[in-house]
Amino acid sequence: LEEFIKAVLRGAAKILGCSSANLILFNETKGEISVRLGTRATSYPILAQLEEVLGDSFRGITFPMDRAEDSLICRCWRDQAILETSSLSVLVGSALAPGALTQMEQLIGEHHYACVPALSGSRNYGVILFEKEGAAAFSRQQSEVVLRFARRIGEILENDLMGQGQTLISGAHTSGREYLLFDGEGHLVGQGPGHGARM
Repeated sequence: LEEFIKAVLRGAAKILGCSSANLILFNETKGEISVRLGTRATSYPILAQLEEVLGDSFRGITFPMDRAEDSLICRCWRDQAILETSSLSVLVGSALAPGALTQMEQLIGEHHYACVPALSGSRNYGVILFEKEGAAAFSRQQSEVVLRFARRIGEILENDLMGQGQTLISGAHTSGREYLLFDGEGHLVGQGPGHGARM
């Protein structure tokens, strides 16, 4: 599943001329936001420097939701809307320490970010974050493309949850309904309230 989603993200980044694309999942049960999968369409040597500033790898990094409430990423997830910015501080809000933000902005220079909700027919799993060099906004056509890719990833996650229930989306955000999960033979394999199924 991870490799398949990575391939989708890599393809989207290349088509859009982006440096990277990342899947950010929201887990309301744990109150966490985590960068679960990421891919780079082009060589991006500065990434190692950014991770050194953070003291961690981007993949797997986790933030408490309440610390990121003021971020554009959270707003995108809440409003289920495509949102863009050229400001790293607007993008991450209070999730990162101001000192680390300043260092990162100095290292990377001008970049533009698009946050796109990863929606399926019934759920909002998180946000796909697209990043490209320069301050130019995404065109209307590009926005339509990122929305299609994000929808596709939402559907992939939904199909995986309804099929086998893999660890990639365990405890992912759901609506306020009760969910029963069945395997291919119709056996109950898990159930849970609207804030994430137990596996």
